[in-house]
Amino acid sequence: MKVKNMSAGFKLYKKGASLGGDTSFFEMVSGKNTETKQTKSLAYILTHCPEFRQQLFSLPQIKGKIGKYIKDCDYIRIDGEMLSIDGKYRRDITITFYRSDQPQLTIVIEAKGLDVTAKGKTIEKQLSKYLTKKTFQTLQVSPKS
Repeated sequence: MKVKNMSAGFKLYKKGASLGGDTSFFEMVSGKNTETKQTKSLAYILTHCPEFRQQLFSLPQIKGKIGKYIKDCDYIRIDGEMLSIDGKYRRDITITFYRSDQPQLTIVIEAKGLDVTAKGKTIEKQLSKYLTKKTFQTLQVSPKS
């Protein structure tokens, strides 16, 4: 029996009752400042669980877009809640792939819970601010700094 190949399901319960359906990662952390707790938790999991990263980056809708850029990368840096140079913006999670200390691809994850009602254009505008070298210095520095 190979546990690695078994499918699994997860449900979260609150006050003895199931929250229903599959539970999103972002519903697992509750209390004050839930978004920052959720973001930090996901960044930690991405950093310390190579199997999770592999599964995420193997999803067809992701692999098809990033595969050619990360093919020969030798280092991945994951930053949680990175502040912009001027302190005005905060990326939830930044994943940067490096080859020979040179950035090849940067992915920004803006973590949203299932209950968020933000519009696509609003999120697109927010993300566009996160992708300039003037705003975030990590697009210019060594991966291990």
